[in-house]
Amino acid sequence: EEEASGGMDMKMAMMMSMMEGGRAPSNGDASAGITTVGSSAFALKRDKLNLSGLLNVLDGVVDTPERIVVMTTNHPEILDPALIRPGRIDQKLLLAYMKWRNVVQMVEHYFQLGRGGLGEPLTNRVRDAILGSDVDGVPALNLTPAQVEQLS
Repeated sequence: EEEASGGMDMKMAMMMSMMEGGRAPSNGDASAGITTVGSSAFALKRDKLNLSGLLNVLDGVVDTPERIVVMTTNHPEILDPALIRPGRIDQKLLLAYMKWRNVVQMVEHYFQLGRGGLGEPLTNRVRDAILGSDVDGVPALNLTPAQVEQLS
């Protein structure tokens, strides 16, 4: 029992440590903590691809049977409507930050604790760490599924 409790404490410590590291910079600078390792070799080579060329390539790829095309962007609002028209793009997914309940479920799943296995005290700690003061509906901590998955 003591060993199981110690293992749980270690897992919770790892999770809380990761949550602390995930907090937004307090000075309000969204770019703080972002580092660049160097420029990509692809960035140095100037490719000449315009929207028309991209659409032609996509139409050829999309029309190929049993082919799935995945496109990602951080700014969907600036994409040309021709690029994301129905028939070219069949499904759009928003990959957003997780709600605290989803974080608890994911931790329980990855640590094989079963539903409710984290227990009420630890569940409350996770909730409080993520929500913080929850000023104006904005959580104190934003976590992606990838960040939570790194705990396992």
